Amino acid sequence: CARVSTAACFSLSSQDLLARSILRENLEHFGARPEQWMETLRSMLWELPGWAGMFHRMEVHTSEAPPNTRVRVADFCAVLSIFLRSSMEDMAAAAGLLDPSSEATLASLLSRPAALNKVHGDEAFQHPSGLAYLDQNMAQREKLEEEMESMLASAVLERGS
Repeated sequence: CARVSTAACFSLSSQDLLARSILRENLEHFGARPEQWMETLRSMLWELPGWAGMFHRMEVHTSEAPPNTRVRVADFCAVLSIFLRSSMEDMAAAAGLLDPSSEATLASLLSRPAALNKVHGDEAFQHPSGLAYLDQNMAQREKLEEEMESMLASAVLERGS
């Protein structure tokens, strides 16, 4: 074990337990109840479309993974939850909503009545990452699409000149 990475020292079942333990801790920290874990995890994965599929493919087709690397979707999900938790805590602290020195957690912050309704009301479906991006919902889709089309058209015209 001394010559190999720490992760390689774990047996498969220990790796499974570690990934599950990290996910469980972070999902609980987000305030998700066990019956919401799958839905919460799905929302997290939708933030990076294609990535979970890529990790799954490398897990199933090991020849496509980087050399000497064991790729697992469970590990990807655990790391993603770590990044998300860190990002959410940092943004909440920066906004003055969470004091890092206090015992308050994201769960206590997120269990408050939905702030999203104060911003958007019931006007449209809220993006799954609404916790982090209050201004991204389906009601703004058309405006965002027009903005993107304009940027793309400008870039195409610029290259054509």
